[in-house]
Amino acid sequence: MKRLKSAMKDKEIKAMYKIYKVRFKGKDSFKLYVKNLLEFFRITMDIYISGYTGVPKGCGKGPKGNGEWGRADAIYYWSQKCKIRRGDVNKYFYSVDEVSSYS
Repeated sequence: MKRLKSAMKDKEIKAMYKIYKVRFKGKDSFKLYVKNLLEFFRITMDIYISGYTGVPKGCGKGPKGNGEWGRADAIYYWSQKCKIRRGDVNKYFYSVDEVSSYS
């Protein structure tokens, strides 16, 4: 909970949320957006930023059962875990990418 409260004060995250709401017409509240965004970073950051294909702790063994996955697998896992509708996945990704290049 402390991490969530801290993240809700972050200027970059506030900028990301503004883009999510205004430009992409996102429907989630700020608190839900931040909660989902923190999971998005935790689950997808290694594969998107460094290219590391290992599945993060607590995310299973990957689609092939070998502990590895690709970008599409990571973002799919995140969307299922956080119950993000298919049409909203890109709203989250692009709201982050608009503020600071994510890949």
